[in-house]
Amino acid sequence: MSGAPHRPLAVDDASLPRRFLVATGDRVLRTPVAIVRGAAVAVAVLHQALRPVSWRRTVRAELLRQCLHTGVGGLAATAIAALLIGLAMVSQALYWLELAGQPELVGQILVLVLVREIAPLVVAFIVIGRTGSVMVIELGRMEAGGQLRALDAQGVDPLLYLILPRVLAMAVSTFCLTVAFLAVAFVAGNLGSLIAGFSDMGPTELADLVLGAMGPAEFALVAIKSLGIGFLVGLVVCLGGLAPAPGVLGPERKLPRVFVLAVLTTFLVSAMVSAVL
Repeated sequence: MSGAPHRPLAVDDASLPRRFLVATGDRVLRTPVAIVRGAAVAVAVLHQALRPVSWRRTVRAELLRQCLHTGVGGLAATAIAALLIGLAMVSQALYWLELAGQPELVGQILVLVLVREIAPLVVAFIVIGRTGSVMVIELGRMEAGGQLRALDAQGVDPLLYLILPRVLAMAVSTFCLTVAFLAVAFVAGNLGSLIAGFSDMGPTELADLVLGAMGPAEFALVAIKSLGIGFLVGLVVCLGGLAPAPGVLGPERKLPRVFVLAVLTTFLVSAMVSAVL
């Protein structure tokens, strides 16, 4: 009958299970799709980094700019963090182990705690907070302003010009800052313990104990962990910054999510490398 009432509510009710399944499946599939996409971009970055033709003048200039911003610019914050942690950890280790009559264990404990775990994590957090957030906003504004489409229209590959130099600069800078962090932490902790009278162990003796406790696995771990964290965090930051911004709040809306993903990536890489080496 033409006068029969229409019941859209029943149609809506019938589609609720379907909408629920669609929303659930989308969230379930989003993570593996993002992982596969990130792995593909990582392989592409490594492949292009090994090709001499990829290193045009503009790419080299961008790599240098990013290294200066991430590495040199983050040196002051890294030195301050290393100074505080060195005074707290190295001096306390010297004090308590000498008090217990086992100063020969200083090198092993500092290598296990400071070298293997704390230094790469602290430097990664500094790089994420100082450089990663800036990269997310910078790349997000480029994506929102149409500059990516302009680069593509001009024949410039965004992977080479935007992602490659930033990811490599973050990896190299994280490694260099980790080495600088360890040097400042050991020197500051040793000098602080000498000044405070906690220990009479000199810098040469402390260096011998630390280097003696570090085998090939520890040297490889510092390099692999810092380079790996820097590389993957740079990848997360670049992909997160270039992704379309949700809502109408602009690229700043991406920052909390990318920050959390970068921190989780740091913990994941650190745990995996520590478990293997």
